[in-house]
Amino acid sequence: MKTIKRYPNRLLYDTVLSRFISGPNLREYIHRNESFRIVDSKSGEDMTVPVLGQLFIEELSSSNNKHS
Repeated sequence: MKTIKRYPNRLLYDTVLSRFISGPNLREYIHRNESFRIVDSKSGEDMTVPVLGQLFIEELSSSNNKHS
């Protein structure tokens, strides 16, 4: 399973690829059915659900703004 570290400034770091990634990268992982978890860089706390929830909300908001 891939581990992604979330830093306080909301940057996401893919530990397998050794590079910073963005929301669209996470969407690609989901579409490719890749297993991953997002953890807080300092505490190691699992942040997968909150981060994906925020990504979902941002995508819905963006989608609604396009249709207005």
